[in-house]
Amino acid sequence: MDPDALDEQASRDLWAAYRRATRNWAGRDVTPYWVLAGLDRSHHAFFEAVLVMAEDEAVRRNRLALVYAVAPSPTGW
Repeated sequence: MDPDALDEQASRDLWAAYRRATRNWAGRDVTPYWVLAGLDRSHHAFFEAVLVMAEDEAVRRNRLALVYAVAPSPTGW
């Protein structure tokens, strides 16, 4: 994922919220903190404002990479 290629404000906001939420939590299950940090609001705003499956392949791949990067998995981050 290339943060510099994020072309929508909602994408940049989501990435920034994710980075803030995970800065000091490397290797830990941060799912509860995810909600407390407001990442859920950034996540919602992202999907309201951004078409992830853009026609441009490079844009689509970067947006999908962002989604996969910030999505909590059942086994943690």
